[in-house]
Amino acid sequence: MSDVVAAGPEYAVTRMADRRWFHGLDKAYGGHAASPDGELGEAFAAWTAEVRCHPAVVAHLAELRALIRQFG
Repeated sequence: MSDVVAAGPEYAVTRMADRRWFHGLDKAYGGHAASPDGELGEAFAAWTAEVRCHPAVVAHLAELRALIRQFG
């Protein structure tokens, strides 16, 4: 997880083919850590807020959604 929060939007794009990341990025966006002591959780939530609306991520998500609609 620490590698993820140290990475930028390009890393998110490389992970989007994995449905867990595809779904998880949207679910985590705008969220917060479940535990107030969860520094890593807070860092991940901040990372999702930073990368979720990055143009590269938005474009890639749109491509993946189109493929999912087309092929299920």
